[in-house]
Amino acid sequence: MADYTLDIKGLEAKDRQTYERWAYTQSAIKNALGRLRRLMNEKHPGVKLVITSLYRTQEENDALYHGERRHSWHIEGLAADIRTKNLDSTQRRNVLSFLRESGNFPEVWSKDEGDHIHIQIESGRRRDPNVLTSQASLSTEDDAGDAHLMSYLDSNEPNSNEQIYSSLQTILRPSFSYLANPDMSDKPGATQIGDTWLTVPPQQISTRTTSNHYAFQGIRLEGTPKLPTGQQSFHIDLSAEFPSPDLINNELRHIVAQFKRTPFSTLRNDLAAKSIAPIIGTPIDTTRTLLEPGKGTQEPQLVVTREYQAIPIILKDITISTIPGTPNSLNTSMSLRLFNHLPYSPRYEFVADMESAANAAQARVESRDNNNVDYQSDIVPKTLLWAALRVGRH
Repeated sequence: MADYTLDIKGLEAKDRQTYERWAYTQSAIKNALGRLRRLMNEKHPGVKLVITSLYRTQEENDALYHGERRHSWHIEGLAADIRTKNLDSTQRRNVLSFLRESGNFPEVWSKDEGDHIHIQIESGRRRDPNVLTSQASLSTEDDAGDAHLMSYLDSNEPNSNEQIYSSLQTILRPSFSYLANPDMSDKPGATQIGDTWLTVPPQQISTRTTSNHYAFQGIRLEGTPKLPTGQQSFHIDLSAEFPSPDLINNELRHIVAQFKRTPFSTLRNDLAAKSIAPIIGTPIDTTRTLLEPGKGTQEPQLVVTREYQAIPIILKDITISTIPGTPNSLNTSMSLRLFNHLPYSPRYEFVADMESAANAAQARVESRDNNNVDYQSDIVPKTLLWAALRVGRH
């Protein structure tokens, strides 16, 4: 049996995916689990704390509750579960008493759920929901939790500082759930490229579709026969102006920085969304999943689109030029193409690094071979990557 003991604290995860998602759990929860483990080691050296649920995605939560859309603090990485089936009654009471003893864990509260103990960060220590993208930060209490966590590491653990520093860099990335959209984001013509909303809507935006064909030269045939391939390319041409130094530095510069690091991004514009895939019926969120009765597998709900939904695109060309007679202004023309991400992942996301990409690919192969579809892996949402890249834009 594979050993998925967590390097940072010696906690045992039930599988590799739980082990990999550990890095995305809130530092206050990790701090409490680390101290709980040390207390248990002092009084019950043979007891191992098995973590059965850490960071849970929205798709996992929907599958667990059969699409009831219940709110769970696991989705935000603010909760964890400790399996109790491997603990006897005395050990279980000790775990609960350690958690609930005054002064031991002021940042979390616990609840006995039968087969597991649920621990959750206190509501007052959540991140500030009004944090903006350009000023994203964690509360001082969360930073203090990180300092406490480092103080509980074993001094003789090799490379412990490097390990915890790497994990904290991931934790310090702001969550997309707290990135507020501007007031004009729901107005006609509102446009967002990546994580940047345009103050001045595009002067021109057009969409077109190109169908691909096979062409071959026939013998004794007039012309060139063509056979349809069934493939289509969706093109979006966009032209926008940035008529002030402030817009050039805070909007155009951010867009260029995003495309400099990767050609993959998103476009949010109601005209482009309706032109490529018109809305059918009521707006539906495509990130929801369907739970197949009796199978327990997740399949993406491939609805058409919803209004103002971000469109996954790749950048083909970008041209920036001055505007004659208009100082301190720039004009930008972009040629974009619709990117089909479904063959790679139902959700449009990036992995954290090359090692995570390799682990995710291996997990997908194993899931396919075992007929157990699990699209989750060690991934960081693209919006988190955008927020993290703001550091390199200035």
